[in-house]
Amino acid sequence: MAAGLQEVDPTLLASLHEAAMRLGSEARKRFAGEWRPADPAARAVATVAGLTVSTQLMEAMSWLLSAQAVAAGERRDPGPATWHAGPADPAGIASIGELAETTDRLYRRIIQADAEVR
Repeated sequence: MAAGLQEVDPTLLASLHEAAMRLGSEARKRFAGEWRPADPAARAVATVAGLTVSTQLMEAMSWLLSAQAVAAGERRDPGPATWHAGPADPAGIASIGELAETTDRLYRRIIQADAEVR
């Protein structure tokens, strides 16, 4: 069993952090305007997908910031992460497209990175 967050490769951390920041900027731009479909059923699916993207990004950034703080010796490892967002729904990915798909891939990579050091 690995020792925890201090075992995360710094290059991987930097790469994941850069991807998360880029996706956060994309999400902010995407969700700032009118982005939901007019049809009520499609709008509900897109809204849930948007919430999933937001939650995945929030949890990803929280993990990344914790891992960076542990690596810098600024805090102790908080222990295994709790993942609430879960994977994106395929219908939701289809409703808002590449942003949801790319965010979901990043989220899964971070869950995998956490699992590898636990």
